[in-house]
Amino acid sequence: GAAPAKATTQFISIASGGQQGIYYPTAIQFQNIFNASISGVSVNVETTGGSLANARLLGKGEADLATMQNDIAYYATRGELMFDAPISNLRGVTSLYPEVCHLVALRSSGITSVADLAGRKVSIGAPGSGTEQNARQILEAYGLTPDDLGLTERLKNTEASDKLQDGHIEAAFLTYGIGAAILQSISETIDVVFIALEEDKIASMIEKYPYYTRTEIPADAYQGMTAPAPTVSVVAWLVARAGLEADQVYQMTRLIFESLETLHGPGAPARLKAISLETALDGLSIELHPGAERFYDEKGLAP
Repeated sequence: GAAPAKATTQFISIASGGQQGIYYPTAIQFQNIFNASISGVSVNVETTGGSLANARLLGKGEADLATMQNDIAYYATRGELMFDAPISNLRGVTSLYPEVCHLVALRSSGITSVADLAGRKVSIGAPGSGTEQNARQILEAYGLTPDDLGLTERLKNTEASDKLQDGHIEAAFLTYGIGAAILQSISETIDVVFIALEEDKIASMIEKYPYYTRTEIPADAYQGMTAPAPTVSVVAWLVARAGLEADQVYQMTRLIFESLETLHGPGAPARLKAISLETALDGLSIELHPGAERFYDEKGLAP
C-alpha cells in the first residue's frame, strides 16, 4: 500500500522569562505536559525579557502562549503606560500564582519603610519591566516618585543583586513569586531586610489599581526574616494569542488541570502549588480565550 502521508507538525512557542526566575521553569512544565499529550504539535519554550517582551511577542504573532503579570496584560490591552498602542490579541488561559512585590534593603542602611527611601540609592527595576511599574506605584502610595530617591537605578534583577552586594545601592524592588532563586540567593549572601508595606498604603493601592492583592511574605520565606512582611502582589497568568485555535487552547487548559499532580510535584517550581480551579480566574485583567472559557463553563466557573 501507499506510505501514509507524513503528518505536519505544528510548532507552538511559549514565551517565558529569564532562567533565574519562575516563568522559565513554569513554561517548561507546560511544554512537557502538552508535548506528552497533544499529538501533532511541538511545543517549545523561549527565554525572554519577561512580561513586557512577551506581550509584544504575542502581539506580533511571534509567540503563541506566554507567562505574564496581569497588570502588564491590562496595560498592553489598553495601550497604556509602557505601551504606545493597544495590543488587542491577548487572551487569558489561567492564573498561575501571585507575583509578590518584594522590597529588599541592606540591613546596614537602616531602611525600615518605603518612606525611608527618599534620598537613598535604590533600584526600581529594568526600564519598562513589571517590577518598575510596581515600584513606581508603591512609591506613589507614599507620596514619592523616582525623582525623590537619591540615586535611581533601573537595573535588571541580576544586576540589582550584584549592586546590593557591593553596596552601590541600598535597596531594590523585585517582583517575583515567593522563593524565586534570585531572592533566595540575595537573602543567603547579603544581610538584607524585607520591607513591609503599611496596611493603609496597601488598601489605597488596591483601591486605585484593582489588579493588586494584599499578600504576606511569610516569616520563613527567606533567610534573616523574623516576621511576615505584608505587601502587594500582581498575578502571573498564562496568556494566549487570540488566534490560537480554540480547540487547542481548550485541550491545553484541560490538560493543565488534569496535570495538577505533576504541577504540584517535586520537579515543579513550588509556586505552582497555587494553581487550582478555585483560583484559576484570580486577577483576570483581560478577556479569556474562548477555548479556556469553554473549559471553565463546563466546570461551572463563569468569569
